[in-house]
Amino acid sequence: MAWRGWWGPGIIAFAVAVGCSTTPLALPVAAAAQWLGEPHAGPIERAVARAEGVFITQFRHARWNPAQVRSENANCGPASLAMALKAYGRVPKDVRGLGPDRLIARVRRSMTGEQDDETWTYPVQVLLAAPRFGLQAEYVFGLGEIQQAMRLPGRLVVLNLNPTPAYVKSLTKPYDGGHFALLMAIEGNRATLCDPLAEAPLTISLAQLAEALASPLGQHDDGRVIPPFNGGVVLWE
Repeated sequence: MAWRGWWGPGIIAFAVAVGCSTTPLALPVAAAAQWLGEPHAGPIERAVARAEGVFITQFRHARWNPAQVRSENANCGPASLAMALKAYGRVPKDVRGLGPDRLIARVRRSMTGEQDDETWTYPVQVLLAAPRFGLQAEYVFGLGEIQQAMRLPGRLVVLNLNPTPAYVKSLTKPYDGGHFALLMAIEGNRATLCDPLAEAPLTISLAQLAEALASPLGQHDDGRVIPPFNGGVVLWE
């Protein structure tokens, strides 16, 4: 696969990632930024603007990751946790100001112990790596638990999902399989995601989010379907 996720056998039975497919952005990034601080800005506009402040891509992008060398990699997990570190002000001192590619590499080393960006990553690695950056973490499963977690102040969720078919049309780099994205906010029936394969933060419906969470993460070589993880890792300080 051109864009390999972190799914596959090993580590834990649920440790698989999914693909991606959804609707277009609620607002272009530049427009969302203009809403920040304006008194008439709605909750979705504010969520998108906040997400823009932490957003990075796993692929080379002139704005979001200009120094990235490899355009194809399996860095969706490290990139999603890296965005969470930015949101919490937990970027390690040794990579501050050095660019998204260096931050992603630093997070990958903490998650996997190595630098091979073609190696899959797994939810359990997010769970174990987060405390190394001063964050608390636990699993959440199903849309209901995720919604409940997001009602608590200061929570973000690194989701294990498949964007295809739920919101794949919103991705710059479409992918069908195990994948990670950072859930920034839920407002009403809409969710704001920082997906590292997108051009900018996305706003999708909760129905799309539920579909992405429940979609199979791919197939084994023998044709067996890889079941959905249907959850993620909730983070807080």
